[in-house]
Amino acid sequence: MTKHNQDLKTKIASWLEMQGYPVEMTVARAFRERRFRVHQSHFFTDPNTSKSREIDVLVTRQGDIDGRIIRVVFVIECKKSRDKPWIVFTDSSIRLADSSRVYHWAASPFGQKLLTAFANDPLFTETGLFVIPKRTGYAATTAFGGGKDRAYYAISSVAAATSALAKLFCQAPLAAVFFPIVVLDGHLFDCHLDLDGKTVVEEVSRSVLLWRNPVVAMPHTVIHLVTLSELNSLVDAADKTACGLLRLNAEQLGRALGRPSGVIKVDAPMIDF
Repeated sequence: MTKHNQDLKTKIASWLEMQGYPVEMTVARAFRERRFRVHQSHFFTDPNTSKSREIDVLVTRQGDIDGRIIRVVFVIECKKSRDKPWIVFTDSSIRLADSSRVYHWAASPFGQKLLTAFANDPLFTETGLFVIPKRTGYAATTAFGGGKDRAYYAISSVAAATSALAKLFCQAPLAAVFFPIVVLDGHLFDCHLDLDGKTVVEEVSRSVLLWRNPVVAMPHTVIHLVTLSELNSLVDAADKTACGLLRLNAEQLGRALGRPSGVIKVDAPMIDF
C-alpha cells in the first residue's frame, strides 16, 4: 500500500469515527448476537413532512401463537456527541400508572388490545423496557449550544419513525408493538431540583423521557435514552420485553383479542420491513 493510500485510509477511519457510524454498527451487532432480526439504515416516510427519512437501526423479534403473529419492534436512533453532553430534565412528579407503562406504547390495533389486556399483569409492568424509573424526564437538550440541537433532533426523529412504522400496521393482521430508543455515545446528565429548590446535575447512564408530544397517538411519547456504555443492559431489557410478549399462550392471546383460542386466522397480507 502506498503512503498516499495509507494516509487516505487513516483519514477515512478518523472521519467515520467522528460521524458516529461505528455506533450504529456496534448497536446492530449487539442485537444480532442475541438473535434479533436487525435492519440498518431503514427509511420511512415522515408523517409530519411526508419526506423520506432514515432511522439508524430497526430491531425485531416475532413469534406465531395459534396463527397470530406477534412482532416486537425496537426503533433505534444512534448519536455520537462526546464533545457536547446531553441533559435530561426530570421530575419525580411526572409518573405513569403501572398499567400505563404497558399500554402507552405505539402499536397496531391488535397490538394495542394485547397491551391493554395485560396492562395490570406484573409479568409486564416489572419487565424489561416496561420498567420506568421513579424520576422521569420531560425534555432534553444538548449542552453548550451552537447549531442543531442533537438531542432534540434524535428524539424527534425516533418518535417520527415509530409513528410512521406503526401506521403501516393499521390494517395488518398481527400484533405489533414499538419501542423508540436513542443510544448515545457520549455523556448523559440528569437535571432536577432537590427538596430545597436547588438545581442538581448528575451524570447517568440511562433515562426515560415521557415526552408530551403525542407523536404516537398517546398523551406521552415514551422514549428510552441509553448511553453506549449501557448497550448490553439495553439488549438484555429488549430481550426480556420481547420474551414476555412472546411467552403468551394461545388461550391468553385469544382472550386478549376477544376471540376464543383456535379461531384466530391470518387472512390479510403481511407487512415486512
